[in-house]
Amino acid sequence: MTLEEVPLPWLAGRFSHELVQRSGKTAVISLMGPVLFDLLTIFQQRQLTFPDDFGLVSFDDWEWSQFVGRGIYLLKQNMELMGNLAAQRLLQQIEHHHLAGSTTLLPVEMVDRSSL
Repeated sequence: MTLEEVPLPWLAGRFSHELVQRSGKTAVISLMGPVLFDLLTIFQQRQLTFPDDFGLVSFDDWEWSQFVGRGIYLLKQNMELMGNLAAQRLLQQIEHHHLAGSTTLLPVEMVDRSSL
Protein backbone atom coordinates (compact mmCIF):
# COMPACT_ATOMS: atom_id res chain seq x y z
CA MET A 1 0.00 0.00 0.00
CA THR A 2 1.39 3.40 -0.96
CA LEU A 3 0.78 6.64 0.92
CA GLU A 4 -1.70 7.63 -1.80
CA GLU A 5 -3.70 4.49 -1.00
CA VAL A 6 -3.92 5.03 2.78
CA PRO A 7 -7.64 5.18 3.53
CA LEU A 8 -8.84 8.46 5.03
CA PRO A 9 -10.71 6.69 7.88
CA TRP A 10 -7.49 4.92 8.92
CA LEU A 11 -5.52 8.18 8.87
CA ALA A 12 -8.28 9.97 10.79
CA GLY A 13 -8.35 7.27 13.47
CA ARG A 14 -4.58 7.22 13.76
CA PHE A 15 -4.42 11.02 13.98
CA SER A 16 -7.09 11.12 16.72
CA HIS A 17 -5.33 8.36 18.67
CA GLU A 18 -1.96 10.13 18.50
CA LEU A 19 -3.42 13.54 19.37
CA VAL A 20 -5.08 12.15 22.51
CA GLN A 21 -1.83 10.47 23.59
CA ARG A 22 0.16 13.71 23.48
CA SER A 23 0.49 16.26 26.24
CA GLY A 24 1.79 19.74 25.65
CA LYS A 25 2.32 21.31 22.25
CA THR A 26 2.25 18.89 19.30
CA ALA A 27 3.16 19.50 15.67
CA VAL A 28 1.93 17.46 12.71
CA ILE A 29 4.34 17.18 9.78
CA SER A 30 2.97 16.31 6.37
CA LEU A 31 5.62 14.90 4.06
CA MET A 32 3.62 15.22 0.84
CA GLY A 33 0.70 17.10 -0.67
CA PRO A 34 -1.89 14.29 -0.80
CA VAL A 35 -1.38 13.60 2.91
CA LEU A 36 -1.70 17.33 3.66
CA PHE A 37 -5.06 17.41 1.83
CA ASP A 38 -6.27 14.42 3.86
CA LEU A 39 -5.10 16.01 7.10
CA LEU A 40 -6.88 19.27 6.28
CA THR A 41 -10.06 17.24 5.68
CA ILE A 42 -9.66 15.50 9.04
CA PHE A 43 -9.04 18.80 10.83
CA GLN A 44 -12.17 20.30 9.28
CA GLN A 45 -14.31 17.25 10.16
CA ARG A 46 -13.14 17.40 13.79
CA GLN A 47 -13.30 21.20 13.96
CA LEU A 48 -9.63 21.39 14.88
CA THR A 49 -7.55 24.44 14.09
CA PHE A 50 -3.88 25.18 13.89
CA PRO A 51 -1.93 26.49 15.70
CA ASP A 52 -4.58 26.47 18.46
CA ASP A 53 -4.97 22.68 18.76
CA PHE A 54 -1.57 21.68 17.30
CA GLY A 55 1.13 22.97 14.98
CA LEU A 56 1.23 22.10 11.27
CA VAL A 57 4.26 21.85 8.96
CA SER A 58 4.36 20.67 5.35
CA PHE A 59 7.02 20.06 2.73
CA ASP A 60 6.93 21.55 -0.76
CA ASP A 61 5.88 25.01 -1.81
CA TRP A 62 2.12 25.04 -1.85
CA GLU A 63 1.42 28.61 -2.93
CA TRP A 64 -2.21 28.25 -1.83
CA SER A 65 -1.14 27.24 1.68
CA GLN A 66 -0.81 30.89 2.64
CA PHE A 67 -4.61 31.13 2.41
CA VAL A 68 -5.42 28.16 4.67
CA GLY A 69 -6.12 29.31 8.19
CA ARG A 70 -3.40 31.82 8.97
CA GLY A 71 -1.00 30.02 6.63
CA ILE A 72 0.89 26.72 6.76
CA TYR A 73 4.55 26.67 7.81
CA LEU A 74 6.50 25.15 4.91
CA LEU A 75 9.82 23.44 4.42
CA LYS A 76 10.49 24.30 0.80
CA GLN A 77 12.81 22.07 -1.20
CA ASN A 78 14.23 22.62 -4.69
CA MET A 79 12.52 19.74 -6.47
CA GLU A 80 14.46 20.30 -9.71
CA LEU A 81 17.77 20.03 -7.84
CA MET A 82 16.54 16.93 -6.01
CA GLY A 83 15.50 15.27 -9.27
CA ASN A 84 18.74 16.16 -11.04
CA LEU A 85 20.89 14.79 -8.21
CA ALA A 86 18.82 11.61 -8.04
CA ALA A 87 19.20 11.09 -11.80
CA GLN A 88 22.97 11.72 -11.61
CA ARG A 89 23.35 9.19 -8.77
CA LEU A 90 21.32 6.61 -10.65
CA LEU A 91 23.39 7.06 -13.80
CA GLN A 92 26.61 6.76 -11.75
CA GLN A 93 25.38 3.52 -10.19
CA ILE A 94 24.48 2.10 -13.59
CA GLU A 95 27.80 3.17 -15.13
CA HIS A 96 29.93 1.80 -12.30
CA HIS A 97 27.76 -1.26 -11.50
CA HIS A 98 27.76 -0.10 -7.89
CA LEU A 99 24.47 -0.25 -6.00
CA ALA A 100 25.51 1.17 -2.64
CA GLY A 101 23.22 3.85 -1.30
CA SER A 102 24.32 7.26 -0.18
CA THR A 103 22.92 10.23 1.64
CA THR A 104 22.83 13.72 0.20
CA LEU A 105 21.77 16.71 2.25
CA LEU A 106 19.93 19.38 0.31
CA PRO A 107 19.15 22.91 1.43
CA VAL A 108 15.68 23.62 2.78
CA GLU A 109 14.08 27.04 2.84
CA MET A 110 11.70 27.70 5.71
CA VAL A 111 8.57 29.65 4.81
CA ASP A 112 7.49 30.96 8.20
CA ARG A 113 3.73 31.08 8.50
CA SER A 114 1.43 31.05 11.52
CA SER A 115 0.63 27.33 11.74
CA LEU A 116 3.19 26.66 14.48
